[in-house]
Amino acid sequence: MSEQKAPLPVAKIGLTLAVLSGLAMVVAAYGYRMEMWDHRLTFKIITWAVYAGIGAGVLSVAGLFIGSGKPLALTGVLLSAVIVIVPYGYDKLLSPKAHPRIHDITTDAANPPKFVAITAKRAEAKKKNPDRVKNKLAYGGEKVAALQKKHHPDLKTLAFTQPPDKVFLATLDLVKKMGWNVAAAIPAEGRIEATASTFWLGFKDDIVFRIKPSASGTAWDMRSASRFGRGDRGENARRIKAFITQLTAKLR
Repeated sequence: MSEQKAPLPVAKIGLTLAVLSGLAMVVAAYGYRMEMWDHRLTFKIITWAVYAGIGAGVLSVAGLFIGSGKPLALTGVLLSAVIVIVPYGYDKLLSPKAHPRIHDITTDAANPPKFVAITAKRAEAKKKNPDRVKNKLAYGGEKVAALQKKHHPDLKTLAFTQPPDKVFLATLDLVKKMGWNVAAAIPAEGRIEATASTFWLGFKDDIVFRIKPSASGTAWDMRSASRFGRGDRGENARRIKAFITQLTAKLR
């Protein structure tokens, strides 16, 4: 009579499911970044990975009380918690309800800096993959400006006492340190253009700086616009504010 194999401990099943759920999220993000599939499939994979993470959490909690393997169960609980909490927390903290449904933010809504080099790059990207370039570069006008003023009243043109050439070089240096892809840097025009990628899924946002002489020294403006999505969940405003903080400290 053959010996029967012992059933897998609940804790081991829970941990295995949690690991697979985590891997699914990583694969979803990697596949989108490598342009293997579109955002719809990416979000579906992440959604089902979260559901699997919840199941893994339930099994892991049960494993704490049933049978042996409590260290495995505890690991499964912690891993599944990360899998569920991170996407849920991101969705809640960056909920569209907390931010205006706009994707184009600037320090000068009355006269936004204009994209030049990025225009061709966007057209090229749209031709290659239309699903990833949905938004136009033309500014949305008074409606967008009013929404920005309501939610980000602190964003305005900066005045520096340093000459434009020094501010230009400091801005360009910081752009490079940020790891953004520089599309143009024209000192004579006071224009810098670049493209940034979001951390997790790598959504592309285009950026332009306008650096001009002023009575006090230099007038500095920045604009950040997403290629995809009607709302940016505050990403462009956070990027501009973070850049302003670092540039101000750099020039101080």
